[in-house]
Amino acid sequence: MPSAVIAVLIAAALTVVLADLAERMVAPAALKREGTVPRALLVLAGFGVVLAVTGGAFLSVMAVDLLVLLLLVVSILKARALGEPLVMTDLAVAASFLRYPRFYLAAVPWPARFAMPLCAVLMLLVALRGVSGAWRPHAEGCVLALAATVALWWLWRVRWRDRLMTTPDIRRDRARFGILLTLAVYTMRWRATVDPTPLSPVVPWSAGSPPLVVIVQCESFADPTTLVPGHPRPALPALERLRRQADRHGALAVSGFGAYTMRTEYGVLVGRDEASLGFRACDPFLTARGEASFALPRRLGGVYAHRVFVHPHDLRFYDRERLMPALGFTTLVSPEAFSASVAHGPYIGDRALGRYLCDRVTAAREPELIYAVTMENHGPWSAGRVGAADGLGAWEAHAHNSDALLDMLDTALVAAQRPALLVFFGDHRPSLPGVTDPGGDRETPFVLRAYRPGREDRDVAVPAECLSPAGLHRAIIEAIDEFRVGNRENP
Repeated sequence: MPSAVIAVLIAAALTVVLADLAERMVAPAALKREGTVPRALLVLAGFGVVLAVTGGAFLSVMAVDLLVLLLLVVSILKARALGEPLVMTDLAVAASFLRYPRFYLAAVPWPARFAMPLCAVLMLLVALRGVSGAWRPHAEGCVLALAATVALWWLWRVRWRDRLMTTPDIRRDRARFGILLTLAVYTMRWRATVDPTPLSPVVPWSAGSPPLVVIVQCESFADPTTLVPGHPRPALPALERLRRQADRHGALAVSGFGAYTMRTEYGVLVGRDEASLGFRACDPFLTARGEASFALPRRLGGVYAHRVFVHPHDLRFYDRERLMPALGFTTLVSPEAFSASVAHGPYIGDRALGRYLCDRVTAAREPELIYAVTMENHGPWSAGRVGAADGLGAWEAHAHNSDALLDMLDTALVAAQRPALLVFFGDHRPSLPGVTDPGGDRETPFVLRAYRPGREDRDVAVPAECLSPAGLHRAIIEAIDEFRVGNRENP
């Protein structure tokens, strides 16, 4: 066997060994033996691709193992901040990172911020010296990449497809099979998921008028009295009052912590719980068009002519500018509807959003379905923000403005003296390093209040309940339907 071929095989074996050592440093006891072969084949395929492109064996070792190391570091940092390792759909936020890096850099320690660009420069220098113009190593890389890929494909078809990571559990699978294999298998499972059977729209009303519906998804909204165990903060007065007066209230069992707004948003808007979403649950917005018939504005299209989505932030986030019309909204209200002077902290203030929504409620001549997403209390939080002494104080100051928004809407809907429904909930708890625990409770508050002219206000709370975001979606449909029943009983 030629010495050049032996050198390539040694480099390939070294790449596999170093990648495996890196994985075992993170989860030394948890990695399962059944994942050893597919992990090795994935690394070999990656090594072959880099070798085919560059022709440099040493460069290929560095590139593949540095990629594995980078993925491991990012996954660890993410798990510390958000309680969840890296998932394949996180790559979809790359464009968002470039637009708004402050959303993500807060979770990256300063040493890592310096180390990552240094590694990139090092890789560039090695690449400049390590690229080969000889045809042989490029050909060897093609052969190795093709052989590893074919082996992966065949073994997946005959052995792994029906037994390897068949149901999603990202924390378990990441620990048992390593980051590369988990990302690869989850991607294949995600791509293989089929769209559900479309759902029929809600039948238009034959008598009476549907209620005006205002749904508010509040950024990082949580109950300050239970946010930090052992260090309760003062209660939010409007939230406490609405808990007594609401038709339904309690805890919303959101899956994300400190991020993943879109999971809660999708559950409430589309009503698909995470068990039915399967591998799509990591980022359901990416596949939302295939499930659009389930969306609240699409289902209620025959009931509400005006279906409004309001968000005072860049609607390119999660592709909302194109996705929300596909889900059935007829009007999108973007940051351009608000003056920069109404910002409170880095973002448009909740009180300004509240004034906009109240004006819309007052001016509405026909029933509308309004879904609003707040932005004021988006992280990162730090000392000095809105004059606060620390991050927790900044979050709390913003939370009181969110509570004021809730109070404003309740007051406006009472004054409107028309059938209406108000739904208010938090999308996830805030990630405050050293203060909040990603492994602790994740629930956020929700309240649902129906307004019927002539009905006395309740001042004794109904029992609290726990709903998933999809459960809250169903509760909204049921609450609107109760108005329909009331119209039939009182024609």
